[in-house]
Amino acid sequence: MSDGEAGRLWAAIEESTDRIIGALDDLDADELNWRPAGEETNSLFVLATHMLGALDETLLGVLCGLPYERDRDSEFVASDATADAPVARWIELRPRIAEELVALSDDELGEPREHPRRGATTGRALLLFTVQHTAEHAAHAELTRQLIEARRSPSP
Repeated sequence: MSDGEAGRLWAAIEESTDRIIGALDDLDADELNWRPAGEETNSLFVLATHMLGALDETLLGVLCGLPYERDRDSEFVASDATADAPVARWIELRPRIAEELVALSDDELGEPREHPRRGATTGRALLLFTVQHTAEHAAHAELTRQLIEARRSPSP
């Protein structure tokens, strides 16, 4: 990865996404799809699916101008018996995003972009938002994982 601004911000995004994907390790179908109580909570499968969709759309699509397809609403009802799909998608997306971000100059990050939900912004603002977004969901994933592990062996 380059020493440019995009590369430095990508390192934080990549680390947070690794934390989200790591939270899926060794879960059965029930645990992978379990949601903590509350209207705004999500399963680990949903968190991973949503985050990968957001990375594809925001970094490859909006920031780098590559074609993408995303059904954001479906991400929040996604489920599966295994973590194979999000793990495979991260393995596929990770090098593609890194390669594209290496090619961005610091000057290009100041250029205007149009995000479908955020409106007019810059590449730099998109990267900063993505750093925050992935870190927030990494914390959600880690807390959800802790709750799952507590369910496995409840205290007496």
